[in-house]
Amino acid sequence: MKLSIIIPIYNVEKFLNKCLISVLKQIEKEDELILINDGSTDNSFNICKNIKEKYKKNNILLINKKNEGVSVARNIGLKIATGDYIFWIDSDDWLNDNCIKLIKNTIEKTKSDIILFDFYNVSKKNIKLTFIFEKSKMLTKKDILIDIAQDRFRSFLWRTVVKRKIYEDIYFPEGVQMMEDFSIYHILFHKANTFFYIKKPLYYYRLVNNSLSQKKKNIELIYNISLQREEFFRKNYPEIDEKYRLVPVLSASCAILETYKIKNEKYGDPKKLIRKYLIFLLTRSYIGINKKIQFMLVLISKNILKLVRIFYNKKFTI
Repeated sequence: MKLSIIIPIYNVEKFLNKCLISVLKQIEKEDELILINDGSTDNSFNICKNIKEKYKKNNILLINKKNEGVSVARNIGLKIATGDYIFWIDSDDWLNDNCIKLIKNTIEKTKSDIILFDFYNVSKKNIKLTFIFEKSKMLTKKDILIDIAQDRFRSFLWRTVVKRKIYEDIYFPEGVQMMEDFSIYHILFHKANTFFYIKKPLYYYRLVNNSLSQKKKNIELIYNISLQREEFFRKNYPEIDEKYRLVPVLSASCAILETYKIKNEKYGDPKKLIRKYLIFLLTRSYIGINKKIQFMLVLISKNILKLVRIFYNKKFTI
């Protein structure tokens, strides 16, 4: 079984070597590592060239291109990938030891279309384990789609390894610099049939402001993409209750209501929906305390919510 590991790269010279070494020390001979340098202006490309020269025995494909954004880089990676499964890695993160071996063994054993696993959140202050379920298990499509609809465990591509054929006719939306994974994540699970969850942290996710996944957030884009996902589930899975489908939309509403007075054609005033489902939102274990406070404050006064965010130096997540 051949694994295609794809890493889009842009100005990460500080972290890149650690990322690449964590892959190369456990990658197998039949696997391929695809590095796509998206017009970095630092030393990232030279680091890639040195790694490729040092690890000649490994199957490393290095693409150097002008800067066009992460979506273009991802689409290039998909086009040239020849593996049976796709594994995305962000260039400022790194893998746990035996990550690749465990993933490949699980694929061989379960034949699943999608493998999910736990990860560590890495900040300057600490390393925190983030997990989904209490034990490793096969997941039913019905249950996993309810989880995806409400973004229960967040739409990170790097925490999933997906059969390559699932990506056929799927393209990342070009021209956007964020949430390109959120835009297609639900479609992958829609097209797949079998899923296995590994209860083990296999990935270290570095929280860095200038990383690919931590670009300055465009709240209007977040809101609109969340609406698109909700519409997808409403049309394709009407049996999934409205309150689950609306979680990402209402989460984004907290931010956009600070700046805009919005009224969605389908659902009307988001504040009324937040009020309607407030108890449901407050009892979701996967929604953090900061977000729950935002849900309550947005119902009281968006100006108070603004002041609280400023006071806490924007520590609240959007």
